[in-house]
Amino acid sequence: MVWVIVLLFLALRTTNKNRRYRLSTIALFVFYFFGNYFTANIASSFWNYKTITVDDIENPYDLGMVLTGYSIMNPELTNFEHFLHFNQNANRLTQSIELYKLGKIKKLMICGGSGHLIGDKVSEGDKTLDFIIKMGIPNDDILIESKSRNTVENAQFAASFLKEKDPNKHLQNILLLTDNFHMYRAKKSFDKAGLSVVPFSLGNQTKNIDIDLVDFLPHPGALNEWSRMIREWAAVVVYRLMGYI
Repeated sequence: MVWVIVLLFLALRTTNKNRRYRLSTIALFVFYFFGNYFTANIASSFWNYKTITVDDIENPYDLGMVLTGYSIMNPELTNFEHFLHFNQNANRLTQSIELYKLGKIKKLMICGGSGHLIGDKVSEGDKTLDFIIKMGIPNDDILIESKSRNTVENAQFAASFLKEKDPNKHLQNILLLTDNFHMYRAKKSFDKAGLSVVPFSLGNQTKNIDIDLVDFLPHPGALNEWSRMIREWAAVVVYRLMGYI
């Protein structure tokens, strides 16, 4: 939407009719291309990290490594002290809990602290601990790494945490649990940190691209999907430039 607004602003500012027409046309094209679910679904299907599924897990994994980023850490929210307020990545946690309940993983490790650089810094990992205990998971089956601020630190701090907490290496078979759109960067980060994990993509994935006429209509949700993917692609580029992956 920022791109569209900038293009329209430039079109209004120019006195050249041909340039105004071209800028307006480009703005309309950008709006439609990024504003419908058809193009968003195609891009998402190519980016989604294909991993094992629930049916592929015959023997339970020792540990499910859950990457945070699924909740809103804003102490100003009403009832913040009582509730865990989820965002659009809620499946990272809820489906991980279901895997535990299904007997597919023996223990859960919540990996992540606060991603805020300024202001109140509430650890998402610590906040999650209260929630999953309320969901009936015993404290003995929960590990919390509550200091990491981003994906590369998730991997580095998790490796150090397990080296300290599990020196006898009882937790060898580890399932990495995060969104399918985030999995590529996460898996590469854990590989770089020297921690062997098996990726398990969470979230709403489809096996095939179903074409529906409604998907060709503009929808605000499509802009959100593109926004998430573009942010993730930018993060991958930065991680490569920094040597994190």
